Amino acid sequence: MELYISGVDTEKGLSYYGNELNIYLPLLRSYVLNAPLSLERLRTVTPETMDDYIIDVHGVKGTSASIGAETTMEAALNLEKMARAGDFDGIMANNELFIKNTEIIVANVKKWLDEYDEKNKKPLLEAPNPEVLERLKQGCENFCMKDIDMAMSELESADYEHDAGFVLWLRDKIIVSEFSEIAERINNYKKELSL
Repeated sequence: MELYISGVDTEKGLSYYGNELNIYLPLLRSYVLNAPLSLERLRTVTPETMDDYIIDVHGVKGTSASIGAETTMEAALNLEKMARAGDFDGIMANNELFIKNTEIIVANVKKWLDEYDEKNKKPLLEAPNPEVLERLKQGCENFCMKDIDMAMSELESADYEHDAGFVLWLRDKIIVSEFSEIAERINNYKKELSL
C-alpha cells in the first residue's frame, strides 16, 4: 500500500527512522491520538495561559516534524515565536487557522491509518503477552535497543481486547527513552495480572 498522506512528506518522515515502517507507523498513530488533545488546549489560549500555550504548540511542532508534516511544523514554530514574544494579537490572528489546518492533517493521517489497518489486519489477542513484556523490561533495564525493538515489534504485531492503550504508551515512552519508567510500569502491570 502506497504511503501517501496529503499534507505530510511521508518519504521524509520515514527517512528519519531508516525507512522502517514499523517505527514510523506508531508515530503516526501517536500523532492521531495526541495532536487533538494539544489542539483543544491551544483553542483556549488567553494572555494568562501563554506559558501553557508555548508548551502545547512546541509539542505540536515537534510531533509534526517527526512525521514529516513540515507546513504544520513551520506554522507551529511561528506561533511559538509569537507566544514567546508575548504577541497575543498575532496568536489570535493565526491560531484558529492553524488548528483547522492541523485537524485536516490529523484526519488525513487517521484516514490513511484506517485504510492501512483494514488491509493489514492484525490478530486480536486478549492482552499483551507477559513473556514479551518481560523481555521488553529487560531490554529497557540493559539499554539494549535491539531487544527493545524486537519486543515492541512482537507487541505491535497484534491488536488487543484489553490494555491496547498500554502498548501505545510503551511506544510513546520508548520514543523519548524513558526506559526506567517503562520497566517500573511493566512490573506494576505484571503484579496487577497476578491479582
